[in-house]
Amino acid sequence: MKTLFRIFASILLTYALLSLAGCDTRKNSAEETLSDVGESIDREREELAAELRELQRSIDRKSDKVEKKIETASGEAREKLEKANQNLDREKEEVGKALNEVEHATEETWNEVRERTRKTFLDVKQEFADVANRIADLLKSDS
Repeated sequence: MKTLFRIFASILLTYALLSLAGCDTRKNSAEETLSDVGESIDREREELAAELRELQRSIDRKSDKVEKKIETASGEAREKLEKANQNLDREKEEVGKALNEVEHATEETWNEVRERTRKTFLDVKQEFADVANRIADLLKSDS
């Protein structure tokens, strides 16, 4: 009877140890999954930040061209160019705010920040294209 009890106790002990080892494996899998999510967020953050920085550079280049034209323009053309340049400055400010949000987003806020920033990016890009077209039209009619 004692032998039977020892065998039964050994089996229970072995099962308990195997169960605990299985829990550790699941814990490691969960940690790896969280790590993968974090890496994915970091990668998305870097890509979105790079796109926003490039948009800022494009706005800066166009703004520099407009400022040079403002120096030589006069009258109504100058007023329109100044207004267009103000629009560019406003768009650049929006991009800067979005970039700041992206850089400071946490894993908990990332989904919301990503969606809001993508919308801002598309809106600013469209507005930038519209302003660039208006500027090009002004420059053509000024020549």
